[in-house]
Amino acid sequence: MQLSAIAYNLKKYFKFTQKRVKSGAGLLDFFLKLKTTLMEAYRLILRNLVFANLQTV
Repeated sequence: MQLSAIAYNLKKYFKFTQKRVKSGAGLLDFFLKLKTTLMEAYRLILRNLVFANLQTV
């Protein structure tokens, strides 16, 4: 009887731990990192273009 009660409680516990609410915070973090990376790349490209322009003058 004890083993069946333990098994029942373990089943309930595993079902409870697997149900997690997906908040979307991970997706938001991904987009913020993507935005930052693209902004840095844009600035780097502009800086190189300006530097190349100064070299040709």
